[in-house]
Amino acid sequence: MVGPTGVGKTFLACTLADHLCKHGQSVRYFKTANLIAELKFAKADGSFPKFRKHLAAFDLLIFDEWLRDPLTPNDAREILDLLDDRFRQASCLFASQFPIKDWHQKIQDSTLADAILDRIVHDSLKLTLKGESMRKLTSQLNAQGKEEPS
Repeated sequence: MVGPTGVGKTFLACTLADHLCKHGQSVRYFKTANLIAELKFAKADGSFPKFRKHLAAFDLLIFDEWLRDPLTPNDAREILDLLDDRFRQASCLFASQFPIKDWHQKIQDSTLADAILDRIVHDSLKLTLKGESMRKLTSQLNAQGKEEPS
């Protein structure tokens, strides 16, 4: 799921997660940077095998703010291993403000970028959201006729 900031990607991802949970599916939501941090902590404290098994049990993992920050080679390896565990076994949802065509350049190691994107883009449904930021449209300041900051 891609689209500009504020268009509703996270809202839609969470709405889908809520619906799936109400129908007996298990879902885990992460901001991608937090997931990477948790993977690093799990490696450091020795709980990585347990955490990896825990993640594999979810029917859907949501990666919000996907590639907001470029993936370092180490981070890309962690994501690739996680995607390998889930490939054609369980689902992932990626919410990003960057178009898919720009994802490769956001992964610093091109070989890892090829491997990660090969696992994501070929078996996926793609949803592109367009429009104004919902934060802008629902702002109480804008509703009261206040000027927008320049």
